[in-house]
Amino acid sequence: MFQDEHLKEFLEYAKKLEGKDIDILLIHETPYLPELFPFMRDDFASRTALEAVKIVKPKIVFNGHMHSGGFKMYRFGFGVKNIYIDSSQVSRHYIVLYTKEMRLEIWRDHDVVDMVEV
Repeated sequence: MFQDEHLKEFLEYAKKLEGKDIDILLIHETPYLPELFPFMRDDFASRTALEAVKIVKPKIVFNGHMHSGGFKMYRFGFGVKNIYIDSSQVSRHYIVLYTKEMRLEIWRDHDVVDMVEV
């Protein structure tokens, strides 16, 4: 019961951001994306994260949670770019966002492994 109430509250906050032209949404839970994560469980938490992204429609969503190696990018059919980053001790990836240029650098330890225009 607690989890259902917590996720319902999460969507209520998402609805407060609806139509506000949000640039970045940072969430822990990975939205339901079986295209990127074939092993992903279709559960209430991942569906709630996906619904929040659909409601808010930010330019970019950053998320983690899956611990599935490195980073992955995905563009939703409604135009939002999702960037998954695994910052676990095993993978050690992180992102630097340059807001002036709207450019991302994806790092692993001390090395840039990719650059992306947003």
